[in-house]
Amino acid sequence: AAQADTDMTLSIDIPEAFPILEADLCIILGNLLENAVEACKRMESGQRAIRLKMSMPSSQTMVIIIENSYEGKIRVSPDGNFLSSKTTGRRGIGISSVLNITEKYNGIPRFEYRNNTFKVSLLLNASR
Repeated sequence: AAQADTDMTLSIDIPEAFPILEADLCIILGNLLENAVEACKRMESGQRAIRLKMSMPSSQTMVIIIENSYEGKIRVSPDGNFLSSKTTGRRGIGISSVLNITEKYNGIPRFEYRNNTFKVSLLLNASR
C-alpha cells in the first residue's frame, strides 16, 4: 500500500487465539488486500485509501471489513460473479477463494461498490 501511495488504516480487535484457521485468514486477507492495493494503483486521480476492520463480536464469530477507493467500472458477469481485471472474461480467482472460505465457516459475504468505494464485509461463524 505504501508503494502505491495509499493511506492504510487498520482497526484490529481480535484475541490472540481465535477459532478461524490462520491459513484461511491469510487467504482471505491476502486476496482482499491484494485486490484493494491493485485497485488503488490503477487510480489516476483522487485519494487512494484502504481501511481494514477486524473484530470478534462473540467467541465464535469474526467480522472482517475491507474498504478501498477505486476508479472505473467494476466488472461483473451476467450471473453476478466478479470478473478478473487481469484476464478478460474470467472470474476472479481471489474472490472465489474468499467465498469458498466464507462458506466453510457458514459465513455471510457482502460486496458493495458505490461512490468510488468498494467494500467487502465478511461474517465468519466458526461454530458448526
